[in-house]
Amino acid sequence: NNISVIYKEIGDFTTSLDYQNRALQIRYELKDSTGTASSYNNIGDIYKGMNNYSDALEYYKKALYLSEALECKRTTALYSNNIGETYCLSSNYTEAVKHFRKALLAAEEIGAKSIISRVHSGLSRVYLKTEQYNNALTYAEQAYNTAVEINFKELIIESSEILANIYAALGKYQKAYEYHKEYKTQSDSLINKENIKNITAMEYEYRYKQERDMARAEQEKTNALKEEELRRQK
Repeated sequence: NNISVIYKEIGDFTTSLDYQNRALQIRYELKDSTGTASSYNNIGDIYKGMNNYSDALEYYKKALYLSEALECKRTTALYSNNIGETYCLSSNYTEAVKHFRKALLAAEEIGAKSIISRVHSGLSRVYLKTEQYNNALTYAEQAYNTAVEINFKELIIESSEILANIYAALGKYQKAYEYHKEYKTQSDSLINKENIKNITAMEYEYRYKQERDMARAEQEKTNALKEEELRRQK
């Protein structure tokens, strides 16, 4: 599962999917419902990264079904939000709002501020795309304020960009400029961290492949010695 995540981070979705399917099979055989739901969600993430929204939705919905059966509010909120984001990306805004609201309800029940911030950001994006700027502004401000409160960098970046676009659409260019500056500052900071993370991931991948090749070579050597021993015995 961890190897799958690393491959996804560096954009190798095919290899990531292969490892995630292996993890899913193991969890399914162990009757690990929580882990199976997590694997379904991770596979949904991979398909979303590949812009394959129909398959992403299929796996996100499988994850949500299990999460609801397990009565886990946090994962129900997370998986519902992922479905909402995917519907938004595929321009099905009615379904997006429906699932964002479901996510928000579950997240508010347990006070999960990071998820609440993400859902507010998703709703603001939907309303921005449908030109409902007052609703978009309300949710974007809530997303931004919560993200700042809990120092959620990714959501600070996302919500500040949305706020810049909303204010630009409203003709409030000074406010748009202020939030665009915030977006750029925070983005540059995160990019540096992402570069470090990507380098670490590539180093991990290199070491993993090196160890795998060494193990394979050792196994082949052992097999050859066994075959030679059998020939001698004959």
